[in-house]
Amino acid sequence: MTIPLIYKCMVKRHEASSCRIAEKAECSRFDMKFLQAGSLPDLLSLQSVIEANLTCPEIFMLHDEKYLLEILRLDRSVIGVTIEDRLIAYSIIRIPGLADDNLGRDINLPEEELTKVAHLQAAAVHPAYRGNGLQRKLTSAHMHVIKELGYEHVCCTVSPKNPISLANYLSYGLMIEGLHPKLNETKSKFKSRTSKVNLIS
Repeated sequence: MTIPLIYKCMVKRHEASSCRIAEKAECSRFDMKFLQAGSLPDLLSLQSVIEANLTCPEIFMLHDEKYLLEILRLDRSVIGVTIEDRLIAYSIIRIPGLADDNLGRDINLPEEELTKVAHLQAAAVHPAYRGNGLQRKLTSAHMHVIKELGYEHVCCTVSPKNPISLANYLSYGLMIEGLHPKLNETKSKFKSRTSKVNLIS
């Protein structure tokens, strides 16, 4: 299946005061598209907003400018959601190859299967636009990309303290394969994967 470069829909924006989201909302049209290197400032800006609104720093891993620029230069690795050219959400995938941090190693995939692994590396939504299903839409788009590219295993890490993201990934048929320390010894993340991408509807 070919993914359209731009996907249009309506979302609600919630008026936010610091970390609290008020009931008032207005509808806006959003576009979903692949991002390139020119979107780096927008990506860093949104990541800063996400960081400032984290209720717990363990639930989201921040990426530095160098890492994000390298990812943006890879075809179809980053999908963004924009409203009037303002970035409000993004999804990142990564192909780890035989790198030491290939999550397939954590779930004991055979060595010959590691080159068939793709990572759902990160997904984030601006606090004012949560509740619109944007993470699920981004995940769906990137799962189709992974399938088109021919990868057979999809892995990701999700903090046990982030039940919403965990539920979103489980809704795509990913399975919890174990609890492993990530980032440092005090932080643990769920490991999820699909056994085959073509099992994802």
